[in-house]
Amino acid sequence: METVRTAGPEACRAGQAERREILEFLLANYNDGRRKTLFYLAANLLTLESLREIRREADAMADLALKERGTRTAALLQASAEREGVFLKLQKNPLTTGGWSAAQGPAASITRSQTGAV
Repeated sequence: METVRTAGPEACRAGQAERREILEFLLANYNDGRRKTLFYLAANLLTLESLREIRREADAMADLALKERGTRTAALLQASAEREGVFLKLQKNPLTTGGWSAAQGPAASITRSQTGAV
């Protein structure tokens, strides 16, 4: 939301389109079947400059096998996330039951309903 206020909606849309393009590139060329969640998290949480740099570095690995490309690209993403102070791991609640965690269950939906953001 801050980006929309400072740069304007057009710049925000352009940035989101570039993020999507980089995500699609990573999924098409570097996903060895185990990296999809990591790529999605990185595309949403890392800065656009970091994503551009990772794409440039990943392009240099085009001659490697898919599994090796995926491993090295994942390492690049994790290193960039560490520099930015971002944690690229999906954190699942161990108390999850039926798709809702005990902490987020009905209380979370009630909170959303009360605020009008259904």
